[in-house]
Formats: sequence, C-alpha cells, structure tokens
Amino acid sequence: MYFTHCQLSLHIELTNSICKDRISYLRYFVNSIQKDYINWGIYYVAEIIKCLLILVLINVYRSIYCVFFIEISISFLTTFLYYIVEKKYIIKYEKIIPNEIIKFQNAKYVVVERVANQINAQLDVQLLGISGSLASISVYKAYQYIIDSLDLILINALTTMESVIGNLLCNSKKNAVRFFYLCQALIFFLSLLVSSCFYFCADKFVFYFMSGGNSSYVLSKYCIFMFSLIVFYKILSVNENNYLNSAGRFKEKSYGIIISVITNFLISILLVRNLGITGLLLGTIISYYIPKLINEVYIVSKKILNDSFIKSILKKIFSILIYLCFL
Repeated sequence: MYFTHCQLSLHIELTNSICKDRISYLRYFVNSIQKDYINWGIYYVAEIIKCLLILVLINVYRSIYCVFFIEISISFLTTFLYYIVEKKYIIKYEKIIPNEIIKFQNAKYVVVERVANQINAQLDVQLLGISGSLASISVYKAYQYIIDSLDLILINALTTMESVIGNLLCNSKKNAVRFFYLCQALIFFLSLLVSSCFYFCADKFVFYFMSGGNSSYVLSKYCIFMFSLIVFYKILSVNENNYLNSAGRFKEKSYGIIISVITNFLISILLVRNLGITGLLLGTIISYYIPKLINEVYIVSKKILNDSFIKSILKKIFSILIYLCFL
C-alpha cells in the first residue's frame, strides 16, 4: 500500500506539472505586461483553501486519499483560472501587439524545457538507487534539499524582474543592454555570497539540524565544494534565463537543456559506480557549465542583445575564476 500511495502521489505531481506547463507560455506574456500579481493572488488563495480543506477532511475521514483528491482538484481548478485570466489579457492586447508575439509560435518548447529540467532534477537520485548506493540517497537529498530551498527563495525572487525586462526589450534595446549588465553585476555578487556561505556552512547545517548529529551525513569538503558550484551556477544564470524567457526564446533554450540532460546522464552513469556522489556531481557540473551555460550566453549575447559572444563568455569564465580563487 505504501508504494501505491507513492505512485499515486507521483502521478498527481506529474499531472499537475503537465497541466501548468501546457499553459506556461501564456504566463510569460502576462508577466511581461506586469499583470502576474493576479496569478500569484490565485495561487495563494488556492493554497490557503487547499490547506484548510485538507485539515478538515483528514480529521473527518482520516484517509490519505482525501489529501490526493484535494491536491488534484485544487491543481486543476487553479490551472483553469490561470488559463482564463491569461487568455483575457491575450485577447485584450492582440490588437496592438504583433500576432507572432501573442501566439509564441515556439511555446511548445516550454513543455520540453520543463520535462528536461524534471529529468535532470531526478536523474542523480535514480542513478544512485540503480547503482545500489541506497544509503547515499538520503545523504545526497539532504544537501539537495538546501539547494532546492535556496532555489525556491532566491531564484523565484530574482525572476520577478522578467516583466521589467520584457518592457525594456520592447521599448528600448539600449536600456535593456544596460539593465542586463547592471543585473549581471548584482547577481554575481549575490551568487558569490550565497555559494561561499553554502560551502562553509552546509555540512554543519546538515550535521546539527538534518541528521541529528549523524557524522555519516557529512560529506568531504571536495563534495561540498562541487555542490557549491551548482548553487553558484543556478544563481549566476538567472539573468540570462530572465532575458531568454522575456524574449520568448524557448526553442533555442530547450536545445541547451536537452544536451545538458544527455551529457549529465552519460557522464554520471559512467562515474556513479566507482565515485558515487562525487561522480554524479561531476556529471551535473559539467552538464551545467559547458552545454547549458554556453548556449544561454550565446543566445542572449548574439540574438537578444546583439553583443559579442566572446566577450560575454569571457566575463562568465572570469566570474567563475573569481569564485574559485575566493574559496
């Protein structure tokens, strides 16, 4: 029964993701006209209602299926409300904005991007399980939990600039370029600060607060350093992702993500048996920093900002070298 519950929960999560991803391209448009606060309002009201219903029904019926039913019902309802709101603004603006921008001809690649990111996120844990390193999964997930929490707080906060960027790209390319380099400097210092804090504090946090003083959860400084490189990339690449999403460059962006998933899989599957978590982290870092980052920098510099790709990639390399020297 436990596995049935897990499988059902997974199916609900996948269904939820597919529903939201299917209309996510509309959200990018609504965000660009600075109306995304309506979607956030729907989200928070739905979450409050969901929590209240779960508390009531779980006490009355005492069945986990009540939770599953509420989860999927609220998910479909909020997705439907998102669709209505976003379509309303699409209809309102379609007379003054070119048709190809409204329809986002390559919007299907948003789904490709999301699916590839989900595969990348779950790949390491699956490979650890296949290799027989079941004890390593809980250790890996402890550090991954910290990264996911930072991702949820910082990256979601930084992506709120997409609406501003969308307006700049439509109205003033010169100001868009200037704003890009301003954000790049700010995000670099933020990524440097957060990643270095992760490097120096993650093992202590896991030891005292997540493992109950179990020393087997404390990884070597080399592994923690590689985890910190992942944190550094995730924050550093936010600026490029904001511009890619605001410009609707979903198709080009998806190519880099697909190559990244393939690279991660091939390297990780070769190294996981002999190196364990270290091999997985090497695969993740290489797949992030080579195909994915280069693709993102190329599209933004050449196709959005009309800037020099060589100059842009050298700046990224210089940023990475500063972080390495800092540690």
